[in-house]
Amino acid sequence: MIVAFLIMSLSIIKNDNSQSKMAVRIINKSEFDLSNISLFSIKFEDLGLKRSTDYKNLNFNIDSDDAMMYLTAKNKRFALYVSPSTVNGHYSYIIDSLSMQRSYIYMRKVRN
Repeated sequence: MIVAFLIMSLSIIKNDNSQSKMAVRIINKSEFDLSNISLFSIKFEDLGLKRSTDYKNLNFNIDSDDAMMYLTAKNKRFALYVSPSTVNGHYSYIIDSLSMQRSYIYMRKVRN
């Protein structure tokens, strides 16, 4: 009985470690400097024009993390729902442009 419990516990720990093989970065291809950037509750440094962040490890938890991208450009706050990936890998979230009138982020996700 104790052996079965230990095997089950080790299996759960092993599965938790295998899920942490996801990393994300943000690339700014817009015409604006970006600040106050967060993605999946991870804070990123400010991004100038045509710049990119380093990859950050992602351990998304639907119960405690926010499936949103937030950022500020020209003192205007933007927010966009971003569906988290279910496949391990490195992902780039590329901000192509911003609509100041509509407060909309035009963004695409690429698996690297």
